[in-house]
Amino acid sequence: MLKVDFHVHTKASGDSKISEQDLVLWAKKRDLDGVALTEHDVLGKGNVEGLLIIPGEEVSTKQGHLIGLGLKKPIPKGMDALLTADKIREQGALVVVPHPMERLRNGLDKRTIEAVQPDAIEVFNSRSFFQNPDKLMKLADYLDAAFLAGSDAHVPEEIGLAYTLVETSERSVEGILEAVRRKKTKPILVRRSGLLLRVKKFF
Repeated sequence: MLKVDFHVHTKASGDSKISEQDLVLWAKKRDLDGVALTEHDVLGKGNVEGLLIIPGEEVSTKQGHLIGLGLKKPIPKGMDALLTADKIREQGALVVVPHPMERLRNGLDKRTIEAVQPDAIEVFNSRSFFQNPDKLMKLADYLDAAFLAGSDAHVPEEIGLAYTLVETSERSVEGILEAVRRKKTKPILVRRSGLLLRVKKFF
């Protein structure tokens, strides 16, 4: 099992305070094996010794945000969500719905999510105070999508507050992405940002 935070923003996003040094320090503190750098409308990538970095982007579509994981090139913002998903898949990358149905945070609505047919849905986001994980898991099951969890960290201390256990024998970005495709994931919420909760595990 690998422990991965699938939703992290660094200073490259423009609204985050997380530096590369912060990323390494807090990823180690949280015992993470990897993180997905999902920068806002910019391709997040990097090379950090001892930490697997999944290149990603949180893309602003006309209907809301979509994440591409495993991207090689940035995806333009402002397109229709369906076209954005197509552009992500053209690169062999995964389509992920972050903070679903949270309109105040530019989450996609249910109808658009169903149309997009994502590879994974973020059922835990440590910055989401009104998420209904049971509802999101039912939606993911219905769409045959993997369950993911991510912190949506914008400050260092938030890194790893939600993460995903990934069942793979291959310690690599490719191994992680393939495990997500096969839905070999277990989302875990440690606590919400600024609000301590008991650890919740869904297996």
